[in-house]
Amino acid sequence: MSTKSYGNLGVYIQGINGVPQSAGAYWQWYSWTGRSWSLGPVGASSYTLNSDDMILWYLASSNAGPPPPP
Repeated sequence: MSTKSYGNLGVYIQGINGVPQSAGAYWQWYSWTGRSWSLGPVGASSYTLNSDDMILWYLASSNAGPPPPP
């Protein structure tokens, strides 16, 4: 995972498994609500995982909709 720290603002994910962000596409994280994916409510470094959370990292443009259901 490639990251960049922004101090009190948190950590920004720049790449996952050797796949970097690209022009217009950014790594975003989503949680499964039971019916659909929901964009993470806070930065990933500020979120506390629960044992039943299902999390997805998704490389997409900032105006893309959520990924398809699992």
